[in-house]
Amino acid sequence: HDYMNILFTIRSYLEENEIDDLKKYFYETILITEKNTLLKNSLTSDLKNLGIIELKGILITRFIMALNENINIHIEIPKKIDEIPMDIIHLSRVVGILIDNAIEGSLNSKEKFTRLAILETQHNSILLVIENSFENEGLNIKDMYTSFVSTKGGNHGIGLMNLLEIIKKYPHISINTHIENNIFIQAVEFMKER
Repeated sequence: HDYMNILFTIRSYLEENEIDDLKKYFYETILITEKNTLLKNSLTSDLKNLGIIELKGILITRFIMALNENINIHIEIPKKIDEIPMDIIHLSRVVGILIDNAIEGSLNSKEKFTRLAILETQHNSILLVIENSFENEGLNIKDMYTSFVSTKGGNHGIGLMNLLEIIKKYPHISINTHIENNIFIQAVEFMKER
């Protein structure tokens, strides 16, 4: 039905001999709509092993925005993940903060990429790894988790403080932040309850 509606619209432009308007409609409406549909389908396929609906929704939304900014996205979830041992609201906030920061960081870099991996480890844990390209201008990781310290200036820096406050509530969760070859890496390990 969608394609028939598009064809009828195109036919109307052709019958009225409105070629310039048809070109505008094609490039500004049809191509953009189809591109977004393909992107969403591709992301949904990449996230097929993530069985946490709330998290999947956040990731699809953020990654579509990133792709529209020409940021390359790579997702690796090799095994089915149906549960991460953390309250879903807290988990959503933590992942949202990390993904938003990764996308913002990669926006100003030359390579522009963000990678996400969610893996089960041999140590009875789930490992969430988010990597992004960024321009390293003397970033001090220790300062990042201090109130209002940010490379973005202004009133930024609250997100990471909030993230730490959430993680402090969970003794079975740890976060490791480091930089390697101009790649910013955040790894959160969720130990499963024994």
